[in-house]
Amino acid sequence: MRNAIGEQLTIDPRDIQIYVLGEHGDTQFPVWSHGNIGGLSVHEWLEKHPSFSEQDLGLIAEKVKNAAYDIIAAKGSTHYGIAISLARITRSILKDEHAVLPVSVHLEGQYQATDVCISSPPIVNSQGIREIIEMPLNESEQQ
Repeated sequence: MRNAIGEQLTIDPRDIQIYVLGEHGDTQFPVWSHGNIGGLSVHEWLEKHPSFSEQDLGLIAEKVKNAAYDIIAAKGSTHYGIAISLARITRSILKDEHAVLPVSVHLEGQYQATDVCISSPPIVNSQGIREIIEMPLNESEQQ
């Protein structure tokens, strides 16, 4: 998501923070209401840069949603991306970093869901999942 937005806006992706929740693929969705671009909320960015619209965000979200299928069609699998993610999670556990990472977690009442695993940002440390951060979602994100 960060790379796609950064490419569109010609901004370093490290200056973009957008969480993507749900399961990877068809049911994933970006949490625009908590995202920021260069320190501005996504809403503020859109107001200051009218050449970039909510429609553009929707197109980027759709492109990212389908990226795994494109990678599989071209390379046969997504194992390199998975390996990079696993290395980052492992580092947080081994170094007790208390990092907030977008990983799949077992929900126990968060988002009014129980006994289901979805991607949601928890704090990851040497004990594994320390705490699941439940982001308040706006009405469209709850859909």
